[in-house]
Formats: sequence, C-alpha cells, structure tokens
Amino acid sequence: MNTMFKKPLLASKLLGVTAAGLLAVSTAYAEDDASEKGSEFFEEVVVTAERVEANILDTPMTITAFDSDMLQQLGLQDRDKLQNLVPGLQFGDTMDQQGNGVVLRGIGTRQAGMNHMDRAVAQYVNGAYTIGTYGTMPGGGFDLEGIEIARGPQGTLNGRNSLAGSINYLFKKPTREFDAVIEVEVTDVTQERVNVAFGGPVPFNENLAFRFTGGTHTGDGIQENDGIGGDYGAPDHMFGTGQLRFQTDRIDANVRYSHVQDRGVPSSLVSLMNPNVTDAEITVLGAYAVGNVPPMGVQPIVNLNYLRADGVSAISPNCPVGMPGQRCGDVENKVFYNYPNQEDSRAKRWDAYVSFDVSETLNVKYTYSDG
Repeated sequence: MNTMFKKPLLASKLLGVTAAGLLAVSTAYAEDDASEKGSEFFEEVVVTAERVEANILDTPMTITAFDSDMLQQLGLQDRDKLQNLVPGLQFGDTMDQQGNGVVLRGIGTRQAGMNHMDRAVAQYVNGAYTIGTYGTMPGGGFDLEGIEIARGPQGTLNGRNSLAGSINYLFKKPTREFDAVIEVEVTDVTQERVNVAFGGPVPFNENLAFRFTGGTHTGDGIQENDGIGGDYGAPDHMFGTGQLRFQTDRIDANVRYSHVQDRGVPSSLVSLMNPNVTDAEITVLGAYAVGNVPPMGVQPIVNLNYLRADGVSAISPNCPVGMPGQRCGDVENKVFYNYPNQEDSRAKRWDAYVSFDVSETLNVKYTYSDG
C-alpha cells in the first residue's frame, strides 16, 4: 500500500505537454542517468486505439495517450485539465450533460443531444460508447489505467460520432494479486480529497477477482460572495465503484458499477462590467449603457439592476458603466448574490465486456454500457 500527498499543479506548467513529448523527454532523461532516475522512465505506453493492445509508437494513428504513471505525475484532477495537455482539445459548456462542447481539431457539436444527435467527438468508458459527460472521471480521475485521445476522423473504429476524434477513459481492472492505494490531497484553499482503492482474488475461486474504489472531495468555498448567500465554489463530491472480473485461459469478462454524487456549491460567472443602474427600462443591448432609450417599435424590458447599490464585486465600483473591468485595475474572483447556490447531481453507470479467444489469432469481444 502506498500513500500519496499531492499538491495541485499550475495549468501554465502543463500547457503544450503531450504524451509523445513526455515519452521522448523521459527516454532521453533516462538514457543520460538511468542508474539514478530510472523511476522516471516510461518504457512503453500501451494503447487500445485499434481494439488491441499495442505500443503507441507502433499505432498508425494520430493519438495522445496517458498511462497511469503519467496521470499520477501530472496530477490530473478532472477531465477539463486534459485540454491543457492535448493540442486541439477543448471542453466547452456541458450543462445539458449530453457531451456537447467537446472540440477536437476545431470541430465540435453545439447543443448535441438537444438539437443534434450526431456528435463530433465520441466518448467511451472502458471501450463502451457513452453520450454522458458527468461522472466519467469520478474522484478526479483516480484509479485510471489510462486515457486515449485519437484525432479524427475515426469513423472506421469509433463510428459516425467521431468525425473530429474520440476519447476513451480506461479504469484499472481487478487482478489476481492483492493491492491497495490511498490518495490524500490537502490544498491551500482549504479543500481535502481522499480516495481509496483495493482489490484482489475472490476467496475459494481462482478465476474471480474484485476491486472497490471510493472517495470524497470536500472543502470551503473558493469564490468569495459579498452578498448574504454564502461563498460559492465549495465541493461536496463522493463516489463509489465496484468491479468483478472472471478470467480463464480463453475468457475475460468484467462488470463495473459506478455511482457519483455532488451536493456542493458550484462557482458562478464573474461580472466584468458595471451594469446600468440608472434607467428603469432598457433594451437587451442596453444593460451596460446609460441613456440607451429603446427606439420606436422596440419593446423595452425591465432593468433588473435599476437602483442597484452594490455594484460588481470583482472590479472597481468606480469603473464606468460598460467599461471592461480589467481596464480599471485588478479583477478578483468575487460575486455578489443574496441567495445561496446549490447542486444535487448524480450519475449511475454500468459498463461491462466479455472477451473470448476463438483461436490464437482470432478474438471476439462484446462491450456494454448504460448510464
């Protein structure tokens, strides 16, 4: 059992880093000083982008991959941090939880799942296709075996929903050896994360193995609220995962269940301009301009900021209406709300596979997912 105490890495240190670059740098570093720095050498990164395990350098595909050692050293804590590591990958708005906003090579699908069922970037969990985004990386990506991002088009292997590419999240599976991992993280913004994973063979049956994973993420609000609604950005995340695996010489079957729940306080958008508090009625475009009288024929709307006295917390109160706040001094991560923010989200997911070796050169595999 090993215990890890980690600090969050700055995003600026991670920009432009790819798996291929890390592999090359690690190889060169290890060759120079293999005797002293051998633990930092990644001998091989194995991917399953072509449905079989192969060295990433032998895979004829534009792919960025991270194995468990890389993810641990990089301190990856959530899915959105991948866009700092993978060129051309961006995660946008995912409020409808249907996979929209994921962009690769400049191609994405806006409002996918609401108006457009075919997505540009296909997402997989253990090789099983999923349309959801919430709960795909419980525990901040803890106990991941690896992540593979293949740039598109990938229609031959990953279907028509992979015009721009695909992302596959691979979690560690049960083995016939007992092991346990404990991860503890404490940050300087009063947040704590504790993750635990353990597993091994099932007693009295040499073909069965199990693995349990769980954790919590709690902390105080990191976004100061000058109103009476309490601070925002306070996590309250918990998850649990169970797996059972059956193995023989020719059969490999695994079933996994995951439950994720968030009851924390989300962050909010920060206002970067002081609004119009003078005019009782405005047009939609007059929210940040004074004296913008609605022209004839245009229906005015009520100005919700009329006679508001508190201003905007993130910027100077003396900043002129409509002036970008950064031109008036520093911008702070502060809001002003008199009501509390809240969240109550859950995700339940099943995924499974059955693999059968028909012969030494032929394998049949079935994957399943429901969430």
